[in-house]
Amino acid sequence: MAQIGVVAASTTSIFSLSYVPQTITFSNITSITRVRVTVNNAGIICDLDLAGINSLKNTRAQSSVTGQVELMLANGIAKGKNCIIEVTNGATVANLFASSYANQTEATVYVQSAIQRAYANTPITFNKFAVLGFPSMGASDYGMLETNDGLQQKVDQIEWRNLLSKLQTVENNTNDLKLDNLDAWVKGVTLYLGTDQNIYVQRYIEIL
Repeated sequence: MAQIGVVAASTTSIFSLSYVPQTITFSNITSITRVRVTVNNAGIICDLDLAGINSLKNTRAQSSVTGQVELMLANGIAKGKNCIIEVTNGATVANLFASSYANQTEATVYVQSAIQRAYANTPITFNKFAVLGFPSMGASDYGMLETNDGLQQKVDQIEWRNLLSKLQTVENNTNDLKLDNLDAWVKGVTLYLGTDQNIYVQRYIEIL
C-alpha cells in the first residue's frame, strides 16, 4: 500500500495519478464529506458522500484495520489512465493510500460507485449491480429479492445482515444494510421505503 498524499483539513484536496489503483484507503474519514474519482475516457467512477463511503467501504473484507476505510475502484490496476481523486474534507486531516493487491493484474473493469435518490412510497428496482447500500432504510422498510433461479423473498433488516455476514464482517449498525451481488446471484431487488433517501450503487463497467 503506497501513500498518495495527505487530505488537508477544511478544503478539497486533489490528487493526480497516471493509473487507476484497485483500491484507495483512508486512514480517517470522520470529517470527509465527498470523494470523487474521474478517469479519462470513463468519466466519474466514484462519487460518494460520507454515508456512501461508510456503506460501500471494506467490501468482502473479513476484518479491517481500526479507523481505515477502503474503497474499490477496479478489479486490478489500470495503467496508463489519467485518474483524478478529489476529496472534500472537514476539520480532521487524513492520509490517502493506493493499493493493487491482485498480483498487479491488469484491470478489466472499473468498480463504479454512485448515488441514486429514492423516494418515499415509490418502489425502486435495481438490476445488474455489484453492491447495493441503503443505510437509511427504516425498521419497517423492506426489499423484494429475486434470485437467478426464480426464488423470490421478502428481506428485512435482520435478513440483510444475515446475507451480508456470509461475505464480510458485519458491524451491527446501518452500514450492514447492503446487498452484495457476488457472482451475480441476484437477478433484481425492489426496495419499498417509507422516506426519501440515498441508495448507493456499485456496478462494473468495462475498461475501454
